[in-house]
Amino acid sequence: GQYLDYEKEEVEAQPRQWKKYDFHYDNVLWALLTLFTVSTGEGWPMVLKHSVDATYEEQGPSPGYRMELSIFYVVYFVVFPFFFVNIFVALIIITFQEQGDKVMSECSLEKNERACIDFAISAKPLTRYMPQNKQSFQYKTWTFVVSPPFEYFIMAMIALNTAVLMMKFYDAPYEYELMLKCLNIVFTSMFSMECVLKIIAFGVLNYFRDAWNVFDFVTVLGSITDILVTEIAVSDMSCPPSGARRGFLPEGPLPRCISRLRLRSPLPGCMEAPLQGRSSGTGCRLGRCSFLRERVVLRGSLGQWPESRLEAPGDP
Repeated sequence: GQYLDYEKEEVEAQPRQWKKYDFHYDNVLWALLTLFTVSTGEGWPMVLKHSVDATYEEQGPSPGYRMELSIFYVVYFVVFPFFFVNIFVALIIITFQEQGDKVMSECSLEKNERACIDFAISAKPLTRYMPQNKQSFQYKTWTFVVSPPFEYFIMAMIALNTAVLMMKFYDAPYEYELMLKCLNIVFTSMFSMECVLKIIAFGVLNYFRDAWNVFDFVTVLGSITDILVTEIAVSDMSCPPSGARRGFLPEGPLPRCISRLRLRSPLPGCMEAPLQGRSSGTGCRLGRCSFLRERVVLRGSLGQWPESRLEAPGDP
């Protein structure tokens, strides 16, 4: 077909042409470059959309024509960067360690002796607060909060709280949303009680010396603030509904689980290496996901409340 070109002085009919995307699979080299781009995580949703919309040779795209291709991209994006890249990095590290062992083998000390010396040099004593008076209420509270059953119970509550956060869906019944709201209040109350018990057991200064305790306290305080702000928004009809504020720190349960795991046996090697290797960008990605999530929810809430100030006509 043809189309009319109005950019010039005279209107001309130009033939329509299908141009290639920046990343495609027309040959092996471009296919490898496309897969490498997908593995880096930059721009892969657009490549996924182009692949899903592809139809046949010499034909135009059709939205959602090959939805089954999305499974390939999801599996490739998860498996390749998470496992294969880290395995490649691990092989490089092992190679350097072997070269270092060859150099150190010329020394008079054996490998185990060198390991003992390195451990003695780098070891740091663990400090743990314990009340001196074993007959006091503080000592009994401390015994309770540091016990393994209490830690496992809190981990179970965090897992259940994570499941409740994932149970929300669009256009849910009022009774269902009310149930999730009540469960959120129950979990927030339990985590608040945990913070109170730990403050009583460790004392204010000793409690806030641990960065993980500070994180737990900020998360609980933010959850309480979220509940209060949501209730105020529901009572005030001039504000958007509670859907615009669905949860404060939604990524909180994962770091809280990791904070509990630090007290137990070390993480398996297959999980510890990726976590340490990607720790530099984890916070940035969580913040970016949180920003996008709140942006989508806010746009949906504005569509439901056209009379709100953000939608008022004539606003600058």
